[in-house]
Amino acid sequence: REFSPRTLLQEKLWVAQQAIEAGRTDPLTGLPNRAHFETLLEAACRDDTGQPVLVTIAMGGLQRQANLLPPGFGQNILMPVAAELKKLFPRHLLGRIAEFEFGLCLQASQSHEDLPSCIEAVYGRFDTPLSVRGQRINLDVQMGSADTATCGRDPKDLLAHAGNAMRLAIKHNLHADVLADPAFHIRTQRHQ
Repeated sequence: REFSPRTLLQEKLWVAQQAIEAGRTDPLTGLPNRAHFETLLEAACRDDTGQPVLVTIAMGGLQRQANLLPPGFGQNILMPVAAELKKLFPRHLLGRIAEFEFGLCLQASQSHEDLPSCIEAVYGRFDTPLSVRGQRINLDVQMGSADTATCGRDPKDLLAHAGNAMRLAIKHNLHADVLADPAFHIRTQRHQ
């Protein structure tokens, strides 16, 4: 097959665009990877239409069970988890920020009002075990959040504060969202 210079140039541009996109996307989930998520979060923080709230979501049960599962199985469960999160939050920024962690940026001006319902939506969806290849997986979700009003508009700071709040929830086995503020306020207490 013959390529004209224009077709060859278009092909090279397409390949270059695919390489750029691959560098921004987590290959397993199709979500933005941490670096690209930070870039998108920075843009959301610069938007003056509201105060974004960042929620970090840890799939703790999966992390604990990954060592007991066949090799690669723990990673494969992330695909259906990511798909469920995309269904829950189709209009919000979502990314994979660590091996078993996701970031969710609530960008609407009413993000503080949306936070409790978003937390309940995540817990409600993952309260029951997921079935993957005949295995039932308990995900044991914990979340932490940080907002720009309390923690500033730097995406790295927001990620750090939300991560610290999430680790507090994990440490104390809280089934709640811990909001990063001076008192690490617990927003929504849940009981198993």
